[in-house]
Amino acid sequence: MLCTPLIFILLGVLFGRFGPTDPDIWWHLNVGQDILKEGLQRYDTYSFTFSGFNWTDHEWLQNVLLASLYDPYKNFFILACLYGGLSVAAFFIQASGGVKQGQSDEGQLAIWLGMMFAIMACLSVLGIRALTLSLFLFSCLWDKLHRANASWWKDSRNLWQLPLLFMLWANLHGSFVFGLLLLLINSALIAYRLSKLTTSNLVTDGLSSERESANKKDTLKVLSILFLSMAATLINPFGYGLYMEGSNVFFDRYAHQWLREWRSVNFAAGEQLYFCAYLLLLVLLISWVFWKKLKTNLNITHIISMLVFIPFSFLSIR
Repeated sequence: MLCTPLIFILLGVLFGRFGPTDPDIWWHLNVGQDILKEGLQRYDTYSFTFSGFNWTDHEWLQNVLLASLYDPYKNFFILACLYGGLSVAAFFIQASGGVKQGQSDEGQLAIWLGMMFAIMACLSVLGIRALTLSLFLFSCLWDKLHRANASWWKDSRNLWQLPLLFMLWANLHGSFVFGLLLLLINSALIAYRLSKLTTSNLVTDGLSSERESANKKDTLKVLSILFLSMAATLINPFGYGLYMEGSNVFFDRYAHQWLREWRSVNFAAGEQLYFCAYLLLLVLLISWVFWKKLKTNLNITHIISMLVFIPFSFLSIR
């Protein structure tokens, strides 16, 4: 059961996207090379109309990574292997995290099929680009939260690594804000469940002072990890200006109107056929899971996260 999905993921992601797919790849390489030669750029020196304009390069570290690994003699072979591997790892982490030990073959098949449909939806944007690395980091974050939620964050040794993950992510790409949103959702739900558990136990059978104190410590731990992760994103060359740049880009009407990848989903456009097929197959898959009453790891945290993030997928093709 494990070999089949891995083969499809490798064929569909690594070999199917073996080359540069980001139209800005040369610009990223040029910026990275300039940073390695002259240091971080804080003003626009690449355009005529905005020359000298304040510029926040929210991808500066990834640009350096691209420029360092690019070999003109081997074309994009090294970068294609790296980013193809990150794509494979991202989908594998998502799928393997949903598979339970002792789960039926039908249940595992449903999860792997879901990953195949997700790959279909992402084929038009996967490749040597910043979004691929963001997808991998988002999957790592989801996996850590998924495992911690199983114990209500009582086994949270890996979660203390999240501030380091967010510090790295904030310097690689501005999509770290979506990671913070996922962390915020999980933290809020766990803190709410802990407070509700404390209240219900006090009302029904009384709660020992040790148990009440333990719940308060767990809640403080949850909030501490959230606060430290948010603070860690400020460790970047631009400080809080990184958030200002993200806000300007997100609410840029020109970008959403004229840039193809920033446009909202248009179901009549043939180029978005993959996404339309993914939505249809995903609905059919979820219906099949409920009809067959298959056991999955789906819980209220996953459902709320989906309800929050699915609308974002309609805002832009990216």
